[in-house]
Amino acid sequence: MFIPEVIKETTSEWAAWLISLTAWGMSWVFWFRPFGNLKANRSMSLLLWLFSLSLLRDVLMMLNVFLQHPQWFFFPIWFTWALGPLYFFFVKFTLYPAYEWHRTDLKHAFFPLLQIGLYAILFFVQYKPESWFYTQVYKTLEGGFFVCSFLLYLAMSWRYIRFREAVLQHHTHYPWQMAKVRWLKRHTLVFFFLAAFNSFFLILDFAMFKLFGRSLRVWSIYPYLTHYSFALMALWVINIAWQLLRRSYVRPLLQQGKNQTAEDILFRQGCLFDPDFRLSLLPAPLQPATKKGERETLEQARCTFVQKQWEEKNTGETPPRLLRRLALEAGFYSYRRFATICNKKPAT
Repeated sequence: MFIPEVIKETTSEWAAWLISLTAWGMSWVFWFRPFGNLKANRSMSLLLWLFSLSLLRDVLMMLNVFLQHPQWFFFPIWFTWALGPLYFFFVKFTLYPAYEWHRTDLKHAFFPLLQIGLYAILFFVQYKPESWFYTQVYKTLEGGFFVCSFLLYLAMSWRYIRFREAVLQHHTHYPWQMAKVRWLKRHTLVFFFLAAFNSFFLILDFAMFKLFGRSLRVWSIYPYLTHYSFALMALWVINIAWQLLRRSYVRPLLQQGKNQTAEDILFRQGCLFDPDFRLSLLPAPLQPATKKGERETLEQARCTFVQKQWEEKNTGETPPRLLRRLALEAGFYSYRRFATICNKKPAT
């Protein structure tokens, strides 16, 4: 099989290729994942997919592919402005499954679409990468906006996590809820430091050029520091996705009480209402003997709970909004899934 010589030069590029390919594969896992919250899954899926494509462009730059084929330089696979908003919404829907989209949320899509649109236009008009506008103006603005916006969205995610943690500390909650919040808190903090590490080199290069007229890009190691720090960010997102698939935050809770019954775990600890929980996490003796699949078994129990809550609740919310909130807070994948399982019309 033909393999270009440039790919054989180092193993470092292969590592970045592997991270990009893993992120791409994991993105499809989350897109079709039947457990969890639909909106959180789709946010993580898009985040992994865009990290994969952006890292792919980084790899192609390290291999000098665009020097040989400059006509492909502006092909729109560089989505750095969308990474921050997508992680922010992943955190938001993970913490608040019943959150509904509002028209004001569209503002988060403005700059990502602007970046994609600009690259698409430059690609179709075959704009030259070495032009003054791109090298001296747009490249600096793009890098600066990425640094500021990405760190800002991580800070906003951190604020949501801390607020949710404070609310749980002052209200009755299930153990898995606090465990999940603190698991997300730790991983967001590490993600912030990785992003700051990546941003440091971009800021340092800009400062050196503006203050001393010298660019760090003349150092052969500089491109690798920026590219691989970005690859580490992608790898950390893959780690977050993998741990969420394994439900690593809830496993210690299941091991604390050896004499727990299935009822204790599902209802008293409230694991039934965790969208990411699966019956396969239960110890083998506690797993229910049923011909139904584990998803259907959980959903039937959640449906019974929602019906009971529906009869007891008396709030000022309109019936459709209340029913949607109860279904999503009970752990359903989506409101449409709840309507299908519980024989409810979505508009009712």
